[in-house]
Amino acid sequence: KLATQQSIKAYADAISGGKVLQCLQVYKQDHFSSSAESWADVTDMSLAITPAATTSKILVIASLTFAATNWHAIKLVRTTTDIMVGNAATGNQENITISGVVYEAGAAQYGQTNASPMFLDSPSTSSETTYKVQVYCHDDSNPVYFGRSKTNYDAVSTGSTPQTLTLIEIGA
Repeated sequence: KLATQQSIKAYADAISGGKVLQCLQVYKQDHFSSSAESWADVTDMSLAITPAATTSKILVIASLTFAATNWHAIKLVRTTTDIMVGNAATGNQENITISGVVYEAGAAQYGQTNASPMFLDSPSTSSETTYKVQVYCHDDSNPVYFGRSKTNYDAVSTGSTPQTLTLIEIGA
């Protein structure tokens, strides 16, 4: 009987991977803009998590709405390491998560772009790790805006939108 109980426990331990160990979220309701021609942290879009084990995976999910009239780039970062970025940039290009532009032609100046990057990360640590969203603006005279349209026009259809960053630890 003892051997059977030990076998059942060993089997249960072996199949226990894949469970959600913790879930954290930051919910940003205010606006943010940046005209930095360098990588800038999006205010209040960072979140720290301490994985239970070095084998844990972290599912990173961002929900972003933004507007701009010039080229901009967005990336996800773990502490100081870029994650979910391309790897074939050449010349002046950079490996990024999202690239975009919203032109100020007609109704476009009142709209926002939506993006929801999702990445399963393997941080290989059990120490506190911070994930964040960063933005780069190509032209300092044309900022990129989060949570609002470029014009912030006073109409229901151009309202304020939230941003979220969610971290889900998954046991190995």
